[in-house]
Amino acid sequence: MNKDFQEEFELHLGNIAGGYCAMTDADMLWEKKQEHIETARKSYQACKEYFKDDADNLHRWHVGMPCVFKCPISDCEIEVIVPVSTIQLYNFLSFCKKQNSGEYDEEYFIQLECLMAYDEDEE
Repeated sequence: MNKDFQEEFELHLGNIAGGYCAMTDADMLWEKKQEHIETARKSYQACKEYFKDDADNLHRWHVGMPCVFKCPISDCEIEVIVPVSTIQLYNFLSFCKKQNSGEYDEEYFIQLECLMAYDEDEE
């Protein structure tokens, strides 16, 4: 796991959340709203590029939709509900990045299950 990007990822998620809030805040000044939205776009693009998130899972997670990935064995699209945890989202997106580049082995689904079962309280 890339600890440097993981810390950066958490900052990006904060920026993205700020952009979503700005879009719905009727009391925010227009210039400030645009600033938050532009920062969110840049953070979203940085994460999308880093994780090669062609399935738009970052957006799906933010709006409460199941995330998806293609099973390299059956080529079926699989939906996964990623908990509201930045570490579990990071792990899921990292997993998808690896599997999209062909980096998986016979214990493929066990890896996904372990990543998703991560408990922040255990640290």
